[in-house]
Amino acid sequence: MKKFYITLLTFLLCLVALAAQGKTVTVVTNDIEAMYVTDPATYQRIPWNEETKSVEVTLSESDYSILLRAISGYTITSATNLAGFNFAYSAASNVAVYNSELVDGDVVTCTVKEKEPKVFVCKADPTMIYLTLDEKDYGAAEQVDGAWTVNMTDDSYLYINAYPDYMISSIKDQNGSEMAYRPTTSSYVSGYSLSDGTTTYTVEAYNLNDARTESFILEVEGDPGLVSVRRNEIYQDIPLDGATTEIRFNPETELPITIESAEYGVSLYKVLLNDQPVEASGSSWRITPANGDIVKVITDFPDINAPVKITLTNEGTEDAINVSVDNEAVPASEWQSPDFSVKLGSLLAISFNQNKYDVTLTENGSPIYSYGSYAITVKNENGYNFEVTATPIPTYKVTVKCTDPAHINGYYGYGTAKPITLTGDSTEIEVSQRSSYLHFLPAPDAIFTEVTTSTEEIFSNLNEIAFNVSGDMTITFATAPYERTMKGVVYLAKGDSPTNENGWDYAAFTLKQGAPQEKSMALEAGYNFFDFNELDKPFYLGLYPDVNAVYFNNEQIWPKQYSNTYPELDNFASGDVIKIYPAEVTPVTVTNEIQDGLTVAFTTDHITAQPDNVAELSVLPGTFYTIAPTSASEGTVLVVTVNDTPIEAVDGVYSTTIEADTKVIISAKSALEGIGVDSASGLNDVYNLQGILVKSAATPDQIKALPAGLYIIGGRKFIVR
Repeated sequence: MKKFYITLLTFLLCLVALAAQGKTVTVVTNDIEAMYVTDPATYQRIPWNEETKSVEVTLSESDYSILLRAISGYTITSATNLAGFNFAYSAASNVAVYNSELVDGDVVTCTVKEKEPKVFVCKADPTMIYLTLDEKDYGAAEQVDGAWTVNMTDDSYLYINAYPDYMISSIKDQNGSEMAYRPTTSSYVSGYSLSDGTTTYTVEAYNLNDARTESFILEVEGDPGLVSVRRNEIYQDIPLDGATTEIRFNPETELPITIESAEYGVSLYKVLLNDQPVEASGSSWRITPANGDIVKVITDFPDINAPVKITLTNEGTEDAINVSVDNEAVPASEWQSPDFSVKLGSLLAISFNQNKYDVTLTENGSPIYSYGSYAITVKNENGYNFEVTATPIPTYKVTVKCTDPAHINGYYGYGTAKPITLTGDSTEIEVSQRSSYLHFLPAPDAIFTEVTTSTEEIFSNLNEIAFNVSGDMTITFATAPYERTMKGVVYLAKGDSPTNENGWDYAAFTLKQGAPQEKSMALEAGYNFFDFNELDKPFYLGLYPDVNAVYFNNEQIWPKQYSNTYPELDNFASGDVIKIYPAEVTPVTVTNEIQDGLTVAFTTDHITAQPDNVAELSVLPGTFYTIAPTSASEGTVLVVTVNDTPIEAVDGVYSTTIEADTKVIISAKSALEGIGVDSASGLNDVYNLQGILVKSAATPDQIKALPAGLYIIGGRKFIVR
């Protein structure tokens, strides 16, 4: 028995092995340059055997088909196996050879030929019909022997149009197949679906006015300009002559007639057919007049109030609906009043609180099928009786605990239309089991430091806490103020665009984009200062035109692909600088010559301190450069020149803007050498340190002749040796 089972197992394994081998199929073509075969296992092209013009394909049982593809400009006209089955039902660029139709050792023979140009021929009366191809119209002048002949591509769309007052009744191809299933004013032909070679359409049309053998009289009581009248399948308003218009129609194709307001949001009052009111369908009327009938349209509503009664089947469900008239909310105390009425022509709307209730509505005893809200234009002078049945939906109880409720903004649902009111350290709210989605955001000046729930929810993004409530639960928020205490600078060189003052079409810098704490500023030409928090990163730079001339601490950086973020800026620290130029720039050199005995501090870009007495610096054009002496002999005056031009100090600090290679010389001289003179008299008053006038209107020579000591001249201390 054991030997029998071993033999059976071996047999079964052989069957499995044979099944796993699948099928081997040979594909042969008449032109190996015009098509290729895709391997079903790898989806790669299989190389042709150039001598036999064939390829071998191995199919497993799980492979659905072999895909044959013609290259651009060619088409596969046939792909037939040994059993005579043609997989190419018509000439095509792609043909699927189905595994189910093949046997092991099968041969599929393919015929490929060059595609014929797609030529479209249209026979029609050019007084009734014209063509449009690639925004060009073809009329009678382009016809030859009663037909238009145009070349089309796969991307072409050709339109067959009827002139005004004409209608297309038939479009037949060369095989007699009808392309127009009903009268129409326009039809189109897609180049992609058009067969290669020549396709011929024959178009028939008729004169609408000749076919309009019947008519009715339209009377308008009110403003005819408010009335829109259209025939069936004709998407143009019928011009009205005034208060009375005879309207002709084709009883076979142009009924029913549609009447509606010509102004959006405005309703007509009433339509009568032979003095009998016609019931509206929404905001329009569809009528089927007979020859000689009279249709009357009354545009204006009479100054009448219709009584409206809204009854709640279940007590205590007043909040199940909201009522408005002409988009103005109506208080519950008003719509519940027995005297509630609405002026004819007004828009009455009832919306349902579906998060809290299951709501059904009837109007004058008839069920209303609507989702979320129901609105009507009040037209019935006898009034309306609405009955509202609201069944409360069960709720979950959610307790929200927090360290500071001012730091939290919470909402029911997905938007911000329904805020959650937090009243203290702990607030209990009810959440509908139908709409149990809640989301919480930190206030713009706060941050969530930790969020925990009694249901052990895990939140990876503390910028927004969002979840569906599935039962009673507690959620606890730990928060902190969101403080931006670090300093940074963005320098924007003026661009070339005339659109804005900064020379850029768009230039903006954003911190914490997409988060509640987002802060964005439009960049001005020059220096822009900002405060930031480490959590504000990544920073976003929005620039148009796009440039690659962005520098971080004088080093050029590039944005992340498909994004306005710059990965290098993730290392941005307090005191760092970003610079933006319309085009790449070359650094320039500042050389400092400092007189012996002086100590001078240098700062670049308003924020970056450089080493004291630094001899040379490499900076980018436009850099703001400041020079501040930290030590000098008492009684000396600091002299600073930039490229041989003296500059004056402001509050003891010298500054300049570096645009090119620059030489700065800092030296000191005796205070008396620096004594100025009064611009009017050329003289100065001299005081001692006690504020006593020593000499009035002294000349520089008289000052130098004073006894040695300290004096105050022009509000500054000077020493005379």
